[in-house]
Amino acid sequence: MKPILSALAEHCANANLELLNTASQLSESDLRAATSPSRDSVFRLIQHLVAGEAYFLARCQGKHIKIDQQAIATMESLKTFANAVSAEMRAFIANLDDAQAQRVMDTQIMDRSFRFPIWQMLVQAFMHSAQHRGELSILLSSLGHPLPTSDIIVQFIQQSGQEWFPRK
Repeated sequence: MKPILSALAEHCANANLELLNTASQLSESDLRAATSPSRDSVFRLIQHLVAGEAYFLARCQGKHIKIDQQAIATMESLKTFANAVSAEMRAFIANLDDAQAQRVMDTQIMDRSFRFPIWQMLVQAFMHSAQHRGELSILLSSLGHPLPTSDIIVQFIQQSGQEWFPRK
């Protein structure tokens, strides 16, 4: 289970970095314009994506987290926060054994309490981010800043020493 979670964490971190670097190329008005159907702007959607990962990681660690939106109010502060969350996620998974991954934890989702094994909450964090990166890919492309291919197979190809198609 650990190799799968580690691969997903690495993929998510790399895809988020590409996303943040691409979004940083947008003008402030494009970042803040009401273009996202789910979170009112590209910037708010990126905040939501990163905050979701931080939330599920904290719950897996048995912590409660309250994210100060003012602390992640700029692209630079959001990048710093996202990098810290990614590093903490990878370290958490590196120290996780199969028995710990099966430990059931409580969490709140939209004012309801649920119980999930840690591995399921981690997968939720990764899949939630992938869903929103897909939405952001469309938004960024419409603003003239398409994201590169972010399929996990690209990571596997590169790790095996094979070459992915060159960027155009």
